[in-house]
Amino acid sequence: MVFSKHLFPPLARMLIALLMLLSGLPASATVYRLEMDDVDWQLHEDKHFKCTILQKVPLFGTVAISVRAGRQLFMELQTSLFPSLPASVQLWLQGDGWGHFATEREINGIRQNIPITAFYLSDSPSWVGVDLKLELPVRQLLVLLDSNRLLQAQVLRKTGNSTYQLFAVNMPTVGMLPAMNKMSDCIASLLPRDFQQLQQYNLHYALGRFQLNSYQRQWLIDTARYVAVDDRIISITIDGNSDNTPFRDSDETIDRLQNLELSKQRADVVRTNLDRYLQEAGVTRPVKIVTRYHGERYPVASNATAAGRYQNRRVEVTLLTSEDDTNKKSVK
Repeated sequence: MVFSKHLFPPLARMLIALLMLLSGLPASATVYRLEMDDVDWQLHEDKHFKCTILQKVPLFGTVAISVRAGRQLFMELQTSLFPSLPASVQLWLQGDGWGHFATEREINGIRQNIPITAFYLSDSPSWVGVDLKLELPVRQLLVLLDSNRLLQAQVLRKTGNSTYQLFAVNMPTVGMLPAMNKMSDCIASLLPRDFQQLQQYNLHYALGRFQLNSYQRQWLIDTARYVAVDDRIISITIDGNSDNTPFRDSDETIDRLQNLELSKQRADVVRTNLDRYLQEAGVTRPVKIVTRYHGERYPVASNATAAGRYQNRRVEVTLLTSEDDTNKKSVK
């Protein structure tokens, strides 16, 4: 289940914010602490696809900080303590006794730095089984992280109609920095996009155009780079399409034929460029490329509006894996 912060109960969001900003954690909060002597972040690398550092927290479970190809950094709390959906999850960086933050605010028309005790990072986790995943921008964590901080994840669980229980996981950042530095080389090797982003996508065109712009070429370059390192990709399908815009001084039949030819030109240009990019990426294994063109036959939006016609002027690029091929054969 995936949810965003605006789905959290307002009372829960307000309560956890007040607990942090006004008085810190209440005495009734359950706190899981990673002591300095237990800090041992381990790097796990899935080259080109994912970089992760893992840390075990006594009595709680495992904390992971990961980056996937084409995605932002996220933190994952792996624990069996929460069998149901929490009311709220937040991630904070706190001054650990000697540390503090300052945020710039405007007071009486003058911008001033105001020290605060906690810097809010994220409260938009996704929920997968008993795992909590908190996603936050890479730069935000890397820029704010230093050795004088305490990284704290807070989970607020509803226990009754108006009662909540707060759990906190405290991790000193001093031991995290060396692991993050090791992680940086892995991050640099990640692909710009992952399979979910490239599995099927559309390239859209201006009216009457079939040549590629720089944005479209980059998608094809990223596709070739991905195919080069994922041996599961055995086939690529390129489908050219058009809207139903009529050509000047022509009848309906000629319009359809001309739009069919325009969709063919679009598909052929994509095929030519993708062939070159695959070769430049070092793809030597056989990858079947199928080019098809459909004209105005398969609209995905109404041709009655400019926005709809733009959606229909497209080339669809689809990557097929060996698993897809096996599934098709089993269905037959």
